[in-house]
Amino acid sequence: MGALIRRSALVLSLIACTLGLIWCFSGAIVEASTQEQGGAEISVPPVTATLWSVQGTNNITDVQGQVTLDSQPVAGVQLAIADYRLPKLTDEQGHFVFPADNSYIHRYPIVVTDVTSATIQGKKLNQTQQAALENTSGGISVHYLITDVVTSVQADGSISVTGAIQFANGAAPPPVVLYSYRLTGTVEDTSGQPVKNLYVGTNSTEFRWTFSQPTDAQGHYTSLLWSTETTPFNVLLLSSSEAYTTANGKGVLFPLYQSAAMDVILDRSTGTISVTNPITIPGKIYDALLVGVMHNGKPVRPLSATWPTTTGQFQMVLPSQLAGQTVSWWQWETNYFSTNLAEPGGALDLGEWPTALDPFVPRDFATLTLPAHR
Repeated sequence: MGALIRRSALVLSLIACTLGLIWCFSGAIVEASTQEQGGAEISVPPVTATLWSVQGTNNITDVQGQVTLDSQPVAGVQLAIADYRLPKLTDEQGHFVFPADNSYIHRYPIVVTDVTSATIQGKKLNQTQQAALENTSGGISVHYLITDVVTSVQADGSISVTGAIQFANGAAPPPVVLYSYRLTGTVEDTSGQPVKNLYVGTNSTEFRWTFSQPTDAQGHYTSLLWSTETTPFNVLLLSSSEAYTTANGKGVLFPLYQSAAMDVILDRSTGTISVTNPITIPGKIYDALLVGVMHNGKPVRPLSATWPTTTGQFQMVLPSQLAGQTVSWWQWETNYFSTNLAEPGGALDLGEWPTALDPFVPRDFATLTLPAHR
């Protein structure tokens, strides 16, 4: 969440059935993951994930892509894939090759880094053509296969989508499991003003340090919390050039096996911090797989959804406004905070459903046309 991948696209199972308001659809095969600017295009086939192999030799797939401009192959283009600069420029057919790890769900972003040597049929590109290429990007998506997709229009006009996800050999991906707990709160100075761009760190006697994302303009932070010990935790506040600890190194006791809220007060005059007593808050962080769709480049928030079962089945209900529209799939293996108990096949807490996708999230590897209202 094996043999070398030989499938270049996701195929959604087509079932010939029509019954009342229920249809079965196949997703259109997506031949390339692309982003076009001014006629420039980076075309790359998506990759279906395989189970990790202990031998390691079958965990890499050489993915061949192509760079084109107005449908003509472009040679001599320098690309970087996931911050790795390819050692070879694109060949005369605009082709390039990247060894992608096919054993876990991931997207490799592709950017153009140099076009000074780029040519089309041996002719150097003009400035306009170079600019079009420089603004082009794409990605290689390693994804689970989605099968047995069935859509149906509900009485209220919403659209039910069911299906299953699996590795290339048919095995189901790992189900949702408890990962950790959440620590959240605000950081302020002694005058009560929020402090931004600082990190809150915690450390217990048995676990490594964990650090929050930088505090926002309101001083808010969120972090992992390994609240599985009855011993005090060290608390640290730091930036790239500063570090502050509690006075006298006093530790903090967190609620056992619970998420918590704790505010931090920074006293710059003494170079120390103080903290409020942590209080228990509902919710836990789960290691989970999200399955969703995009429309017009943005993730669609479903009306309801379920976690994939242990055999990979999932369901979501989409807004009625999408009736008759074509959407594309995405999958995100991530740490997901839920105030509800998250379990395979159970209802998914949509409180933190993504409004945007991380660049490394697989997307657009297949499309699905939703049924229209009758």
